[in-house]
Amino acid sequence: ALGGVPGGNAGDPEIIAALVAASVVLGTGWFGAGAAQAGPGKTIAVVGDLKYGRTVHSLIKLLSVHDGITFRLFSPPSLGLPEAVAEHARTHGNTIVECGSVVEAVSDADVVYATRVQRERMTEELHSQVRGSLLNRELLEQAGVAQDIIIMHPLPRDSRHDAYDLSSDVDGLPGLAIFKQTDNGLK
Repeated sequence: ALGGVPGGNAGDPEIIAALVAASVVLGTGWFGAGAAQAGPGKTIAVVGDLKYGRTVHSLIKLLSVHDGITFRLFSPPSLGLPEAVAEHARTHGNTIVECGSVVEAVSDADVVYATRVQRERMTEELHSQVRGSLLNRELLEQAGVAQDIIIMHPLPRDSRHDAYDLSSDVDGLPGLAIFKQTDNGLK
Protein backbone atom coordinates (compact mmCIF):
# COMPACT_ATOMS: atom_id res chain seq x y z
CA ALA A 1 0.00 0.00 0.00
CA LEU A 2 1.16 3.50 -0.75
CA GLY A 3 -0.44 6.23 1.36
CA GLY A 4 -3.06 3.74 2.53
CA VAL A 5 -4.03 2.90 -1.05
CA PRO A 6 -3.76 -0.77 -2.02
CA GLY A 7 -1.17 -1.23 -4.73
CA GLY A 8 -2.47 -4.49 -6.14
CA ASN A 9 0.05 -7.10 -7.14
CA ALA A 10 3.38 -5.53 -6.21
CA GLY A 11 5.11 -7.83 -8.69
CA ASP A 12 3.22 -6.44 -11.71
CA PRO A 13 5.60 -4.00 -13.46
CA GLU A 14 2.71 -2.08 -15.08
CA ILE A 15 1.06 -1.44 -11.71
CA ILE A 16 4.39 -0.40 -10.19
CA ALA A 17 5.00 1.98 -13.12
CA ALA A 18 1.54 3.53 -12.73
CA LEU A 19 2.06 4.05 -9.00
CA VAL A 20 5.50 5.58 -9.54
CA ALA A 21 4.15 7.89 -12.26
CA ALA A 22 1.30 9.01 -10.02
CA SER A 23 3.75 9.59 -7.15
CA VAL A 24 5.95 11.75 -9.39
CA VAL A 25 2.88 13.78 -10.36
CA LEU A 26 1.99 14.30 -6.71
CA GLY A 27 5.50 15.44 -5.89
CA THR A 28 5.60 17.81 -8.83
CA GLY A 29 2.07 19.21 -8.92
CA TRP A 30 1.84 20.84 -5.54
CA PHE A 31 5.36 20.96 -4.24
CA GLY A 32 7.46 21.53 -7.36
CA ALA A 33 5.08 23.98 -9.01
CA GLY A 34 4.72 26.09 -5.87
CA ALA A 35 0.97 25.76 -5.32
CA ALA A 36 -0.63 24.94 -1.99
CA GLN A 37 -0.50 21.36 -0.79
CA ALA A 38 -3.25 19.00 -1.99
CA GLY A 39 -6.26 18.93 0.22
CA PRO A 40 -9.76 20.23 0.88
CA GLY A 41 -10.97 22.87 -1.50
CA LYS A 42 -8.65 21.92 -4.36
CA THR A 43 -10.02 21.23 -7.83
CA ILE A 44 -8.27 18.86 -10.21
CA ALA A 45 -9.32 18.51 -13.83
CA VAL A 46 -8.53 15.10 -15.30
CA VAL A 47 -8.97 14.92 -19.07
CA GLY A 48 -8.29 12.32 -21.75
CA ASP A 49 -8.36 8.54 -21.56
CA LEU A 50 -9.78 7.96 -18.10
CA LYS A 51 -10.79 4.36 -18.71
CA TYR A 52 -7.45 2.75 -19.56
CA GLY A 53 -5.06 5.29 -18.05
CA ARG A 54 -3.61 3.51 -15.04
CA THR A 55 -1.85 6.66 -13.88
CA VAL A 56 -5.26 8.37 -13.72
CA HIS A 57 -6.62 5.60 -11.51
CA SER A 58 -3.53 5.66 -9.26
CA LEU A 59 -3.51 9.46 -9.03
CA ILE A 60 -7.17 9.70 -8.03
CA LYS A 61 -6.75 6.93 -5.45
CA LEU A 62 -3.58 8.50 -4.03
CA LEU A 63 -5.16 11.96 -3.83
CA SER A 64 -8.19 10.43 -2.13
CA VAL A 65 -6.20 10.16 1.10
CA HIS A 66 -7.41 13.77 1.38
CA ASP A 67 -11.08 14.65 1.50
CA GLY A 68 -12.80 17.67 0.02
CA ILE A 69 -11.11 17.50 -3.39
CA THR A 70 -13.21 18.06 -6.50
CA PHE A 71 -12.25 16.00 -9.55
CA ARG A 72 -13.63 17.49 -12.78
CA LEU A 73 -13.52 14.85 -15.52
CA PHE A 74 -13.70 14.94 -19.30
CA SER A 75 -13.11 12.05 -21.68
CA PRO A 76 -14.17 11.04 -25.17
CA PRO A 77 -17.23 8.78 -25.33
CA SER A 78 -16.56 5.25 -24.00
CA LEU A 79 -13.29 6.30 -22.30
CA GLY A 80 -14.79 7.53 -19.02
CA LEU A 81 -13.47 6.82 -15.54
CA PRO A 82 -14.37 3.35 -14.22
CA GLU A 83 -17.09 3.58 -11.58
CA ALA A 84 -14.93 1.74 -9.03
CA VAL A 85 -12.31 4.52 -9.14
CA ALA A 86 -14.96 7.26 -8.92
CA GLU A 87 -16.62 5.46 -6.01
CA HIS A 88 -13.26 5.17 -4.21
CA ALA A 89 -12.89 8.97 -4.41
CA ARG A 90 -16.48 9.57 -3.27
CA THR A 91 -16.26 7.22 -0.29
CA HIS A 92 -13.20 9.15 0.86
CA GLY A 93 -15.12 12.45 0.92
CA ASN A 94 -14.30 13.78 -2.55
CA THR A 95 -16.52 14.98 -5.37
CA ILE A 96 -16.58 13.67 -8.94
CA VAL A 97 -18.00 15.99 -11.62
CA GLU A 98 -18.45 14.65 -15.17
CA CYS A 99 -18.01 17.51 -17.66
CA GLY A 100 -19.18 17.84 -21.25
CA SER A 101 -16.04 19.57 -22.54
CA VAL A 102 -12.39 20.19 -21.73
CA VAL A 103 -13.16 23.89 -21.20
CA GLU A 104 -15.83 23.03 -18.63
CA ALA A 105 -13.49 20.58 -16.87
CA VAL A 106 -10.55 22.98 -16.54
CA SER A 107 -12.59 26.06 -15.59
CA ASP A 108 -11.67 27.04 -12.02
CA ALA A 109 -9.31 24.06 -11.64
CA ASP A 110 -6.03 24.37 -9.75
CA VAL A 111 -4.38 21.58 -11.76
CA VAL A 112 -5.15 19.77 -15.00
CA TYR A 113 -3.85 16.26 -15.57
CA ALA A 114 -4.13 15.51 -19.30
CA THR A 115 -3.67 11.97 -20.57
CA ARG A 116 -3.04 10.76 -24.09
CA VAL A 117 -5.89 9.01 -25.83
CA GLN A 118 -4.38 5.80 -27.08
CA ARG A 119 -5.49 5.33 -30.68
CA GLU A 120 -4.92 1.58 -30.46
CA ARG A 121 -7.70 1.32 -27.88
CA MET A 122 -10.30 3.19 -29.94
CA THR A 123 -12.97 1.85 -32.20
CA GLU A 124 -13.08 3.23 -35.75
CA GLU A 125 -16.22 5.20 -34.84
CA LEU A 126 -14.52 6.84 -31.84
CA HIS A 127 -11.36 7.47 -33.86
CA SER A 128 -13.37 9.60 -36.30
CA GLN A 129 -14.79 11.68 -33.39
CA VAL A 130 -11.45 12.36 -31.69
CA ARG A 131 -9.46 14.89 -33.71
CA GLY A 132 -7.12 17.79 -32.99
CA SER A 133 -5.61 18.49 -29.59
CA LEU A 134 -7.10 17.29 -26.33
CA LEU A 135 -5.75 20.33 -24.47
CA ASN A 136 -4.18 23.42 -26.00
CA ARG A 137 -3.57 27.08 -25.22
CA GLU A 138 -6.81 28.21 -26.90
CA LEU A 139 -8.96 25.90 -24.73
CA LEU A 140 -7.16 27.06 -21.58
CA GLU A 141 -7.69 30.70 -22.60
CA GLN A 142 -11.40 30.03 -23.27
CA ALA A 143 -11.64 28.65 -19.73
CA GLY A 144 -9.78 31.69 -18.35
CA VAL A 145 -7.07 29.60 -16.70
CA ALA A 146 -4.13 29.69 -19.16
CA GLN A 147 -1.86 31.76 -16.91
CA ASP A 148 -2.84 30.19 -13.58
CA ILE A 149 -3.37 26.44 -13.94
CA ILE A 150 -0.71 23.80 -13.32
CA ILE A 151 -0.53 21.48 -16.35
CA MET A 152 0.56 17.88 -15.87
CA HIS A 153 0.76 14.79 -18.09
CA PRO A 154 1.91 11.20 -17.44
CA LEU A 155 4.30 11.34 -20.44
CA PRO A 156 5.31 10.55 -23.06
CA ARG A 157 3.38 13.21 -24.91
CA ASP A 158 2.43 12.79 -28.56
CA SER A 159 2.82 16.30 -29.98
CA ARG A 160 1.83 15.40 -33.53
CA HIS A 161 -1.07 17.30 -35.06
CA ASP A 162 -4.35 15.41 -34.48
CA ALA A 163 -2.80 13.19 -31.78
CA TYR A 164 -5.56 14.19 -29.32
CA ASP A 165 -3.02 14.83 -26.60
CA LEU A 166 -1.50 17.81 -24.80
CA SER A 167 -0.48 20.30 -27.50
CA SER A 168 3.04 21.68 -27.61
CA ASP A 169 1.57 25.20 -27.83
CA VAL A 170 1.25 25.14 -24.02
CA ASP A 171 5.02 24.76 -23.56
CA GLY A 172 5.52 28.45 -22.79
CA LEU A 173 2.77 28.69 -20.18
CA PRO A 174 3.97 29.41 -16.63
CA GLY A 175 2.13 26.45 -15.08
CA LEU A 176 3.45 23.74 -17.40
CA ALA A 177 5.01 21.17 -15.09
CA ILE A 178 5.75 18.23 -17.40
CA PHE A 179 9.45 19.03 -17.64
CA LYS A 180 9.65 19.27 -13.84
CA GLN A 181 7.86 15.90 -13.69
CA THR A 182 10.57 14.42 -15.90
CA ASP A 183 13.29 15.86 -13.66
CA ASN A 184 11.57 14.55 -10.51
CA GLY A 185 11.13 11.10 -12.04
CA LEU A 186 14.85 10.87 -12.87
CA LYS A 187 16.15 11.87 -9.43
